[in-house]
Amino acid sequence: MERAPGFLYLWLLAGVPLDLAANACSGDACPEQRHLSFGRTPETMVVMWVTPKAVKQPTCEIGHTERMETQVPGTSTKIWQIGGITEVSHVCQLSLLVPGKTYFYRVGDNASASWSDTASFVARPNTTSWAPTILVYGDLGAENDVSLPSLRAEAASGNNDFVLHVGDFSYDFDTKGGEVGRAFMRNIDPIASRLPYMTCIGNHEGGTDLDHKSSLYHYMHRFQMPGRGDLVHGSKGNNVYYSFDAGPAHIVAFSSEAYFWQLWETKAQFEFLKADLESVDRSKTPWLITMAHRPMYCSNTDGDDCTKAHSNMRTGLPILGARLYKLEELFREHRVDLALWAHEHTYERTWPVFDNQVMNGSTSPYVDPGATVHIVSGNAGCREKHDHFKGPRGDWSAVRSETYGYGKLQVLNSSHLWWRQYNAGNGTLVDEVMVVRTDAYAAHTAAKQTLFRDRVFEDTSAEQMRRESIYARTQGCTARGTLPQNDCLLLRESPSQLELLI
Repeated sequence: MERAPGFLYLWLLAGVPLDLAANACSGDACPEQRHLSFGRTPETMVVMWVTPKAVKQPTCEIGHTERMETQVPGTSTKIWQIGGITEVSHVCQLSLLVPGKTYFYRVGDNASASWSDTASFVARPNTTSWAPTILVYGDLGAENDVSLPSLRAEAASGNNDFVLHVGDFSYDFDTKGGEVGRAFMRNIDPIASRLPYMTCIGNHEGGTDLDHKSSLYHYMHRFQMPGRGDLVHGSKGNNVYYSFDAGPAHIVAFSSEAYFWQLWETKAQFEFLKADLESVDRSKTPWLITMAHRPMYCSNTDGDDCTKAHSNMRTGLPILGARLYKLEELFREHRVDLALWAHEHTYERTWPVFDNQVMNGSTSPYVDPGATVHIVSGNAGCREKHDHFKGPRGDWSAVRSETYGYGKLQVLNSSHLWWRQYNAGNGTLVDEVMVVRTDAYAAHTAAKQTLFRDRVFEDTSAEQMRRESIYARTQGCTARGTLPQNDCLLLRESPSQLELLI
């Protein structure tokens, strides 16, 4: 692996947020914080960036060569925080791309001719023969971001196709009036301007999305994922739950926080997950991969949800003596192959497991495994540093490590998934595993396929007040370790609260 220049580590040791990616230009129209994300189809790509002030003509220039003969107009949204930063976010929806082709682009203001440097991306291939290599990590902050130099080198290498950031950004987006979030977005520019940066919500994105003071507000306005409508983006995207295909894999992202404080999303998200998993054509995308922040399984000793015998993430929300929206049962029903998690600031891989029972494959554990394989990669580096492993571990725990690092997932073909975990400090391989399927999902190719229609939600004052009320009663659930998290839900105050969820 290519090693990062030594001076970058001096910055890390000094505890100084790395914002070397800030654009060298200056002025109110200077573009920065570029990042890409996949659109709803392989022919589309979303490009976002930020300027200090509003500009007259936000524009993307794009082309097959660095001449960039096509201009695409963008739209703008003001991002501001009470008592903190103010800046303007811009987005271009690039369409009619040729899947698998390389495009050069730059962003800026056509009126003032203030432009970013030129970057490039590859439009998402629209073929099941594509074997994407994916960078996977969570819990990356603007301080103690140990993996950042290695991740920048990975992005520059041209050997990776996109990123899955499995929750918890910046620590936090709203810290110091939003300055920490701005530094973080500058830090990931060299990665996210080259590789589509696909995200999901973590507990550090706590808050409500329209209040101009929370981390969730920043998250919802800074990213745009290929979903089916939400209160912020309307029909343009949904940063809470969504799915997309990548070669022979179907990847589903959702919010673990719907099981703790983001309860206004729980019912709609679970309905989405059921419909989406049921609609997957396993003859075309035989691999089913999920990502969400808080894991179902971990062997850390911090008292988090995954350390409990009956965790919310595995067994569902505890409401009036019942458990609702049971994820692990849903995963087993639809034979989810690989579940990617973060939250624990360590690395851990499980054997195939269901309900705490190891369900290894036929000829070896990962050949036709009998249940989902879980991987926790939440050790990219942040101000909270490491969590720890002490004492006993479950039989389902295969490999664990207290190193800083990140993962690489390669979907080799319809029968082989290759996972590798790297130590960001020295570039060494911490762990690897090959998951193999030989049955071609015969049972699933005949399953009924269900299509669900797009839904666009309209914001209302009553809806926002409901969200604020739910978050106010459950904000203790955003803490880690210090609270018995299964008991932080306050919906037991009144049976009428059940109406919020069912």
